[in-house]
Amino acid sequence: MRPVGAVLLALARARQTSAHFGSQHPLTTRAIADAHEAVVRLVEQRGTLRVLIWEEVFYVEKMLLLEDSVRLDALLTDMTDRGVGLIEVRPGVQPWELGLFVDFLTLPLPEARRVGPLAFLRQQRVRHLIVRPVRVLADDELAGVRRDPLDVYRAALRVVDDLFARATNAMPLVLKRAHHVVATLIDVLRDDPVTLQAHAACRAYDETSRHHPVNVAVVALLVGLRAGLDRDRLVTLGLAALLHDIGKARVPREVLLKPDRLTADERAVVARHTVEGAYLLRELTGQARLAMVVAFEHHAHFDRSGYPPLVAKTAPNPLARVVEVAEFYDAATHAARGLRRPMLPSDAVRMVLARAGQIFDPVVAEVFARVVGFYPVGSVVALDGGDVAVVVRPPARRPDRPAVKVVQARGAPVVPPHTIDLEAAPERTVVGVLDPDQVAADIAPAVYLRSI
Repeated sequence: MRPVGAVLLALARARQTSAHFGSQHPLTTRAIADAHEAVVRLVEQRGTLRVLIWEEVFYVEKMLLLEDSVRLDALLTDMTDRGVGLIEVRPGVQPWELGLFVDFLTLPLPEARRVGPLAFLRQQRVRHLIVRPVRVLADDELAGVRRDPLDVYRAALRVVDDLFARATNAMPLVLKRAHHVVATLIDVLRDDPVTLQAHAACRAYDETSRHHPVNVAVVALLVGLRAGLDRDRLVTLGLAALLHDIGKARVPREVLLKPDRLTADERAVVARHTVEGAYLLRELTGQARLAMVVAFEHHAHFDRSGYPPLVAKTAPNPLARVVEVAEFYDAATHAARGLRRPMLPSDAVRMVLARAGQIFDPVVAEVFARVVGFYPVGSVVALDGGDVAVVVRPPARRPDRPAVKVVQARGAPVVPPHTIDLEAAPERTVVGVLDPDQVAADIAPAVYLRSI
């Protein structure tokens, strides 16, 4: 957890404890002390802590804190509803000052809005904790905002967890955070299309993991970006990808996690997740309503040979065709069932291309192959001359010539890892794809992808 996240979490706990037990309760006093300890530790390192709130998201020093914003949604809502736009904590802050700020957050909303955060703290002579109101930020204040790809990925996981929990418990789906996560994913992938691919390549999961919808959204958005979709269409695509399997919230876990081959009846139960997903998303409006269509059609296949049957259409919706490719690729290369091992990424890409025009849209398949390359990030490949390398970056132009990090050389079991961009080194060639588990114990793609 980031240090600023620890401070915000401590404040959220103090606010919740005070709301339940009152400001004078020993548990509240303890929670305020814990928050003060976390704040002092951070202020000693930084000098002054400034947390900005803009469009319902936390920022610190122009760094977007998306995961903390999703995780601490109740605290964020309490602050924004009461007009808090900036918190500045200065050296010398006292526990009682933090306690008064928590008191303000527990005031009934009409009273808090009537008094306002500045007047409330001034009346109490708080000097080391400065609060500013929400305001519209100028363009130069928003310029240079930094987004940590892994922070955005973790925020997406939390959003998917919340959506699946709501679907499981028959609660209304709230998509505000999902929209924000998708919009931020688009920004991240425009600037850095590699880090999230590398992160996904290091993961293994089962049928119920929330990594799958997030990974599908990443791949689908990469395809959409390469295809030149406008931003509104990209947001719709990303949202649909996050929600494509929401119907699995209605499938029994014992069926999803069954290690053996499913019976015909069990396969029919799983196939119902497309219908269940469409039903759960039936009340979406506007462009977001396409998420319902994608949930229903993402297994229908380009030639309509899949499920459920599409009677009145010649082909699935274009966004469903993108999600079907991304869904197949991620599921094939990550999820395992029983003795079935995940497919090598390069084999999955070739299968998409081989079945283009049947299962997969041929245009989408071609764009997908160019996005991830014939040897996707994380693949272990053999180079001419006997070198073994891990693919660390997809190619910009030629799908068969990625950037690789050499980790073994013929006759030298240990070599300093070094990167070769095969597009810039035409004399080097990939001659084969290797299974990491069958090469050597020390060839673990995750080791060489962490630094990306």
